[in-house]
Amino acid sequence: MSEIITEEMYQLKQLIMKTIAKREALKNEMTEWYTRFPNERFTKLDNLIVIDSMLSELDSNYRRLWDFHNKMHHQRENNETRTMQSQTD
Repeated sequence: MSEIITEEMYQLKQLIMKTIAKREALKNEMTEWYTRFPNERFTKLDNLIVIDSMLSELDSNYRRLWDFHNKMHHQRENNETRTMQSQTD
């Protein structure tokens, strides 16, 4: 099945990838922090919470757009396939 990706969806995908990269860098920094300071709170923990929240929102927005643009498209493809199959039976 083909998938419809709009320009907005493409841009959201790019933002998701950049946000994941920031999140991973921050998680690595946190791991190093707790290795050096095991009894102290990671000073950028709030940043990680914000990034996780942003990532969740970006993902939800992408999913909403994907559903909007692809559900109808896939339903049409399935209907066409069923019609073609019934014609050959």
